[in-house]
Amino acid sequence: GTLTQHMFPGSHMTVPGAINDKEDVVGFYGIGTPTMTRGYLLSNGQFSTIHVPGYTATTALGINERGDIVGRTTDAAFVTHGYILRDGEYHVLDVPGARATIFVYINAQGDMVGQFTGADNKTRGFKMSVRWH
Repeated sequence: GTLTQHMFPGSHMTVPGAINDKEDVVGFYGIGTPTMTRGYLLSNGQFSTIHVPGYTATTALGINERGDIVGRTTDAAFVTHGYILRDGEYHVLDVPGARATIFVYINAQGDMVGQFTGADNKTRGFKMSVRWH
């Protein structure tokens, strides 16, 4: 086997989250404080930043063969939301009534799984299907 190391340029930490069959890697890197993170995509040896506009922190946790990326993003009030990056557009989605939503995996059909924290402070898993037109 082989071991390949990677570090996002200028970061103090780089944490991979997932890899697809094309060997695209997504994850997150740290900038400044531990709560200041950005997602990344490493594709064909090139890094690119993933950051949901208007949010303070973003992590990338899953990628499918199509290149759709899912993860979590945090707003200024420190509320965590799920997101999907599809065809260059960010879509922030939450489980209805959730206090926090995180997407961790997406398949080729667009089905996502993750976790959410409800109003009762219990964390549950979920599956969400989104059909794109």
